[in-house]
Amino acid sequence: MPLQPNQPARYWAYFNYVVATARLIERIYPGIPALAAVVAATPSFNALRAHPAADRPFIARLFRSVWFTEIHLSEHSKYQPLLPYSAPWAMVQAYYMIYLAARAYFAIHSRGVPLSHRGTLAALANDLLVCVDRFPSPWRAVCSANPATTAFALSNDPSAPPITLSNPTSSPYTGDPWQHFGLFLRTTRTRALLGAFEEWRKRSKRRRVTAATKATLLGRLPPTTLFDAMYRLRARSNYHDVDPFVFVSVTPSDGRALLQALLTISTYTVALLELMVAKSGGRTWFDNQVATFIGAPTGAPGAQLIGARWAAIRRHV
Repeated sequence: MPLQPNQPARYWAYFNYVVATARLIERIYPGIPALAAVVAATPSFNALRAHPAADRPFIARLFRSVWFTEIHLSEHSKYQPLLPYSAPWAMVQAYYMIYLAARAYFAIHSRGVPLSHRGTLAALANDLLVCVDRFPSPWRAVCSANPATTAFALSNDPSAPPITLSNPTSSPYTGDPWQHFGLFLRTTRTRALLGAFEEWRKRSKRRRVTAATKATLLGRLPPTTLFDAMYRLRARSNYHDVDPFVFVSVTPSDGRALLQALLTISTYTVALLELMVAKSGGRTWFDNQVATFIGAPTGAPGAQLIGARWAAIRRHV
């Protein structure tokens, strides 16, 4: 297969999506305590309770996986020679931090959500719509329309402006980060829709997808969320295509910026889910999980990451 000529552009599109999303989150919440304060003031959050049958040892193991991955991702940023090579697996690790924390969120309520990525993402999308005030902006924003429409806007989040950006390689530092964020969700939905068309072709053994079939498949597609966009990064870098990371010239500062942005997205998202699980499971119980992890032989670096984050948000539980 001949090498595609636009590999650098594809890399910078991924880079810009991630950096702009991190900028958007930090612009809205200048620190994780600010995020916790917003979430803790909502009725939906304060109504959270653990299910009596919740498997707490299993949930504790999930969080230890989240936190161990977080340490690994954070430690990578300290080694400059590795920075240009870190992106593909850093995207995988950032996604799995979020995925495992989401599994803990479902488990504390004993919800029978399928373990598959597709099932998990669909359940999260449903919660964004049903438990609106539990998930703040920008997590609550979804793309539920046809991504091919000319006038495009996100829904479920009154803070989201109309999305007019069409070129993902434009700088993520100069404009409104909502634009790259919205385009991130829009292009993710486009890919999901194209995937649904391809699956239909294989099932039906037909090549042409009619307009009516396209409308039906679009109607069946769950809303596209930031969680889906992070899964897209994981899938592309993990087992679809590493070429955008191979055939591009990246400086250590670029590599560090991307890694830091991935850490920002994943740690803020994990903090959001930690807050919900701790509210449901109880402050003392979560205190014990954090202390157990930090006290482990390899958990010490977590004191400055997990321990500090929990200390900043535990009063809201």
